[in-house]
Amino acid sequence: MPSYKQEVEEPNTEDISAEFFDPDSSVQWYVALRAAEIFRTENGRYPGETQATIESDVALVSGYVPDLLKKLGADESFEYNYDHIHEIVRYSNSTLHNIGAFLGGVGAQEAVKLITQQYTPLNHTFIFDGAHCKSQVFNP
Repeated sequence: MPSYKQEVEEPNTEDISAEFFDPDSSVQWYVALRAAEIFRTENGRYPGETQATIESDVALVSGYVPDLLKKLGADESFEYNYDHIHEIVRYSNSTLHNIGAFLGGVGAQEAVKLITQQYTPLNHTFIFDGAHCKSQVFNP
């Protein structure tokens, strides 16, 4: 199981490249989250922290997407939907209580699997799309 640092530095492009052509995949959100994390690392703040910076931050975060897509193994035919970037920046560092509660429950369930050594715990990136009530585990 790779660490987060390994996932970021050496993504498993073989597994994630198939996701780029699945219309039901959450890969668009995954790319948006990764781009926002690059922004946060380089700028020391979350994108969109103030209303005045939303549009400029959208442009900056969007600038990370082409290189990130290449690193993740997407080919030129993949068209990224930049609306996802705008939503991530607009969201900034907010917390929705119902989503936090759900993800806390998922984390608790995985902890129980580890402690009891029963079943197989998640061991990769877990993306939950609360708007569409679907989740996906990525192995980048």
